[in-house]
Amino acid sequence: MSWRDQILESLDKRDQIEKPRSGVFASCDELQGLLQENEELKVQLKSNKEENKLTKEQSKLNKTEVLKLRKENSSLNKAVTRLTDKLNNQTEEYYHKNKSIELINDEIVSLSIQNNLLTDKLEKLEKENGDLVQRWIEKVKSDADKMNETNAFLESHQTR
Repeated sequence: MSWRDQILESLDKRDQIEKPRSGVFASCDELQGLLQENEELKVQLKSNKEENKLTKEQSKLNKTEVLKLRKENSSLNKAVTRLTDKLNNQTEEYYHKNKSIELINDEIVSLSIQNNLLTDKLEKLEKENGDLVQRWIEKVKSDADKMNETNAFLESHQTR
């Protein structure tokens, strides 16, 4: 037997002894893989728990923010309603004021026309009154002149 044969025989013996235990080695390798996967899952679970905790905290903050925004929205809706009512009231008031202004303007135009007519009539009457006064003064002057002539005539006849 050569040294090669001896080595091969030794290896065969070793293989026969270790062959029944090869399942144990394979199981150890599998167990090692499972342990490593278990550790990875533990790390992932811890990460998921932290993420879940953060998500719950964020959810609480979001709920608080939603409530706050709802209150603010309600307040803004009330303000919009109040301002809309105010705008409607002011629009109606503006409409009535415009109607009043139109009526006043119509009345001013009417009174202006009446004033112009009365001014024309006053001017006409003043002219007519002036003419009448002038005619009356002329008549009174004429009567006074006649009376003076008559008095002068009478005086001149009486002194004679």
